[in-house]
Amino acid sequence: MKKYIQDHWLGRRSLFWSFWINLVLLRFAVLYAEQFTRPPYIERSTLAIALTGAYFLVFHILVYGWQIRGLIKASDRYVSEFGSQIMAMASHFGIVISLLFTGFAVHDSYQSLFVEDRANSENHLSWNHSLLGEYTLIVEGNYIRLEGDLRIGVTKALAKLLGQHKEITGIVLSSDGGRVTEGRNLAHLIQAKGLDTLVIDACKSACTTAFMGGKTRVLGSQGKLGFHQFSLDSIYFNPYVDPKSEQKIDLDYYASRGVSQSFLDDVFQATHNQMWFPGKEYLLETGVIHKFETGQIKD
Repeated sequence: MKKYIQDHWLGRRSLFWSFWINLVLLRFAVLYAEQFTRPPYIERSTLAIALTGAYFLVFHILVYGWQIRGLIKASDRYVSEFGSQIMAMASHFGIVISLLFTGFAVHDSYQSLFVEDRANSENHLSWNHSLLGEYTLIVEGNYIRLEGDLRIGVTKALAKLLGQHKEITGIVLSSDGGRVTEGRNLAHLIQAKGLDTLVIDACKSACTTAFMGGKTRVLGSQGKLGFHQFSLDSIYFNPYVDPKSEQKIDLDYYASRGVSQSFLDDVFQATHNQMWFPGKEYLLETGVIHKFETGQIKD
């Protein structure tokens, strides 16, 4: 390993190997692995900051510097041996492209650590954009009532509560939405535990995905399900998140839960600034709910 590092540093590797293996392949691996040093993979933001900072120093300063210097040295050696400037220029262009992708990755890390609302709270930072509100989890007989915004951590909190109360058979959802990923995580947790889902007032946006995890999905007499398109809630541009691709993930999940194609064609027609509230009969016909009844919770 020491000889390998030294050979690249001095430009002794072939230009092909220096470019495709030591720059492109290694940089791809570095950029992919970086996501695991920050939320949501590491929830404690202080730990995430420390790990991401160390990762940046090692892989974006030391290793990246080694990658670039070795490639430049290999390019110079290639020109001296073969007299062709074209391949050397192409490798230098590759360095520029890698710098852009690295910049995007560092920017993405910054957003997840400091723009994310939970990180803001834990690090006592304030930003000029709307943050998600709080949520509450309350045990009521055989049900757990979840009210408020779906923030990062709500799935983990629900799982912990379910571990403490084995008698729970269902969950009552009341939320205007929140993080798409938390809505999905809740759905998978609810599905895995075989819980029923019930809405007696309003469940909107990401909350509806959580609702779809229910073994039996029930809508109360005053209940409403609100659907609309996803949006990227960030004050900075994020090139890695495509709302339409994210919607496709939920469409596939809805289909796996027995929802008809006619509903799937309609569900994301409303823009993010609008909200579509389908009628109860339509929700029943298309398989979104299994029944509707009074809003009383019975043990």
